[in-house]
Amino acid sequence: RDVYYLVFRAFNNFLMEFDKLSREKNDEKIDELNVEITKMIGYINSVVTQSIHTDQNFLTIPGYSGTSFWLPIKLTIYYQELAYKIVKNGRTYMKIIIINGSARKGNTLTAINAFIKGASEKNEIEVIEPDKMQIAPCKGCGACQCHKGCVDNDDTNPTIDKIAAADMILFTTPVYWWGMSAQLKLVIDKCYCRGLQLKNKKVGVIAVGGSPVDSIQYELINKQFDCMADYLSWDMLFQKSYYASEKTDLAKDENSLKELEDIGKNL
Repeated sequence: RDVYYLVFRAFNNFLMEFDKLSREKNDEKIDELNVEITKMIGYINSVVTQSIHTDQNFLTIPGYSGTSFWLPIKLTIYYQELAYKIVKNGRTYMKIIIINGSARKGNTLTAINAFIKGASEKNEIEVIEPDKMQIAPCKGCGACQCHKGCVDNDDTNPTIDKIAAADMILFTTPVYWWGMSAQLKLVIDKCYCRGLQLKNKKVGVIAVGGSPVDSIQYELINKQFDCMADYLSWDMLFQKSYYASEKTDLAKDENSLKELEDIGKNL
């Protein structure tokens, strides 16, 4: 636990220093600081690899997959990437994963693209499309213990690894039978294999259905995500519902598209 908190305090200080130096455009000092980070990682590596960690605090570290040997390496990659993004852009960014719960190019994809238009300038974004992947349903075997990853030899682990490493998750879905799509629910179910590493995420929800937004179907979907957010201590940034009965309806709704773009821009 002490090593865990030491790592995060130290890296936070380094990131603050990177931010300061980036504003000063001092490349020489930035390079010197990077050398210090490398030295610190070497020290952390020697400490962590010689320790036995059973404290579940370690399971909340981004990129940590349950093997202490890989912890310093993954921390190095994660935080140096973030630090260099700050240096390059002069601002903090988020790694955003969007899960597209629709199998067609319709209103849900239109909503996603509008959000990306606003958010892409300041953030790193990747869209996950479950319908194009081989992901077996969760068997409830319990082998993952909520942090070890899934035993299925398919696209589950690479997909959930990306979600666990994200700063923000955007869940998007058409409304099927008063609920989210099977494609989105499949991925959410498989998130159980890394559930302990999904805590404290920033989250958004977009639902598009063929009924007016005062229909109970949107309330049912939002309540389900409210429960997940409460359980995993998510920061629910927004939940948006849109009425679009025809495939191109949302693309014609300039107000809704502007709203989604502004949400992305103002993150």
